[in-house]
Parts: sequence; C-alpha cells; structure tokens
Amino acid sequence: MKKIFLIACLCSVIVANAQWQDANMDTINTHCLVTNGSNIFVGARGGICISADYGNTWAFSNNGFSPNIEVYAIATNGTDIFAGTQGYQGTPSGVYLSTNSGGSWNLVNTGLTDTSISSLAINGTNIFAGTQSGVFLSTNNGGLWTPVNSGLTNSLFYSFAVSGANIFAGTQNGVFLSTNNGGLWTPVNTGLTDSSVYSVAVSGANIFAGTSRGGIFISTNNGGLWTPVSTGLTDSAITSFAVSGTNVFAGTSDDGVFLSINNGGLWTNISTGLPLNSIYSLAVSGTNIFTVLVSVTYFKIWSRPLSEITGIYERNSNDHFAIYPNPTTGKFKVESAELKGQSLEAYNVLGEKVFQSSNLNQQTSIEIDLSASPKGIYFVKTY
Repeated sequence: MKKIFLIACLCSVIVANAQWQDANMDTINTHCLVTNGSNIFVGARGGICISADYGNTWAFSNNGFSPNIEVYAIATNGTDIFAGTQGYQGTPSGVYLSTNSGGSWNLVNTGLTDTSISSLAINGTNIFAGTQSGVFLSTNNGGLWTPVNSGLTNSLFYSFAVSGANIFAGTQNGVFLSTNNGGLWTPVNTGLTDSSVYSVAVSGANIFAGTSRGGIFISTNNGGLWTPVSTGLTDSAITSFAVSGTNVFAGTSDDGVFLSINNGGLWTNISTGLPLNSIYSLAVSGTNIFTVLVSVTYFKIWSRPLSEITGIYERNSNDHFAIYPNPTTGKFKVESAELKGQSLEAYNVLGEKVFQSSNLNQQTSIEIDLSASPKGIYFVKTY
C-alpha cells in the first residue's frame, strides 16, 4: 500500500526587521510579570517593580517586604495587589497585600498552612493561592484562607487560568478544572502526553496548556480533550503564555518566544534581538509585549511593540500559491512567483522540521520529497 501524505495549513510569514529592546528595568532574581491596564508588575527579590506608564518608567515597591523574600506570583483586584512569596534564611513568607497600589505591604496569612506561594489567581471576589501543598481560597480579600483540595491528586501547582466560572490549574499531574470555586477539582487530561503542565492560558473558547517537554496542547471543550499544536516550535519546554486578541505568545525554556495567529496551528519564532532565549514569563501591556529573560547571572525585562508583529499573517487562499499533487505519495511541488528570495520549511504534526530550503533566489517552484517520512499530515511554511 502506498503511503499517503496530506499537505496542509500553508502559511506565509513575514517578520518585521525591528527587534526586542531592553526595558531598562533591573532587579535581582526576577520571577514573574503581570499587567493590568497601563500598570506592569514585576516580582523580584525583596519586592515588586511597578510601572504605571506601560513600562516607560519604573519604581521599586518594598515597604513591608523583607529583603530576603522572593515574589513568585502577583494578582491584582482594583487597587489591591496580592503578592505570593517564598522566603529564605527564616524570612516570613506567604501572601502579601497592598491596598494602596503598592505603597505599602502587609502579610495576610491567616489559615495558610503552607506559605510557599507559587501561583495566584482572582475570580470575582475569590482569590486562589497555589502552593506546594495544594490550593487555598480566600473570599474576603486575604483575611482568611481555606484549603480547597478535594479531587486533587498532586499538590504541586504551577499556574492558574480563569475562564468565566471555570478555573484551570496546571500541576505536576496535568490539568485540573474546578467549576465551583475550588470546591471540587476534576482532572481533565485526555489527550495530554506530558503531565507536567507549567502554564495554562485562555484565548476565547480555547484553553492552552504548555508542558515541560511535550510542547503545547489546545482544548476547545474546557479540557475535555487536548490536541497537540506544536507545529513550528523548536523547543518543547513551554514556560509561559501571553494572549493579545487572537495572538497567542509562548515562552520556551531555551529557544525564545513564539507567536501563533491561528490558535496554535502554526508557531513562529519572534526572538530576533533577544540576548538570551531562556524565557521565564510573558505579558502584554498596551502596545507592547514584555518578557523576563533569565540565566544564572542575568535577570532582565525586554519589550517589543506589538505593531511589529502584525506583519505575520496567514496566506489568503485566493493568493496564487499552488501545492500539487495533494494528497501525495511523497513528492510534491510548491509553486508561486512569490517564492523568489524566500525560504521554505516543512513540519510534521509534532512540530519537527523535516525539510528546509533557504534563499530560493529566482526560483518560482520547488519540489519536496517526503517519501522517506511516515505517512500523515505535513505543514509547509514560507517566510
């Protein structure tokens, strides 16, 4: 029997020449990045760096924090800012609250039996704190915390995402969903091939899960079924997400920032200009996207205008761009006058590059031979 190949999801990608720029914000041990309107909050050692003007200027807020504290999570509710911390050298840690936009901070730990906070989320008047011992809930602005762990099979939490009444949690044992404010957590892992879910994000009706080594998965039915969407990714360790309209950004452990404009159908690397490719956190504020870069000795915030990335688009089906024969038994041609000067790549559904041709010069067509590859669906990208 002949092997049959289906060539799909043809995209043309144009990336503007401008690059990422240093956001001129220096901290020690930068851990998290959160935005709210024009405000940007950066969790670091000893406190939080705050910008109230989309990252143009920065101020360090540490009144009430111990200098030996690490801020790993931030959540905002109006003028109230919650900071999830972890301490060392005997430093009191837990959840800190500022009710005056960062002017001063106070510990609000009543009821917390684990004060090493890894993640925070707010859903209406409910505040969730993820720890190494499970989840705690406060319904009175941090005045009292109650454990809400029914149904959980793992207590190590990495991230939260809120979609209406649904709360998704990324854990060491996959994704859990609660529809009743943590009263019951249900595992929703069908289709996930990697149970270590570092990051979860919501984009409209789509839920994204970033795993430690298995790439990115999408669910369109509240976690009922996950489908891998890693085409174009060159790093399967996903550390973070940011969403801006229909744009979904993914940070990776070793290969920078990727963008998808079609719900994960194709990911494009947009890391040009970054001095490091180890991404810790991502967030969008105003007209810019911000990222935390980390290494053993380097902790910096870099930014890039979103307008530069609007040059990335999916080719319209009316454009003259032909692939034939399709389906194919392995060999096929890509033909277009616009191939001149471009590069072309082909990927399998796991996001693995199986073909590459750079600088097509004056060519208007190219033949690709995938007959040595397994049968299945393949994606072609020109840029």
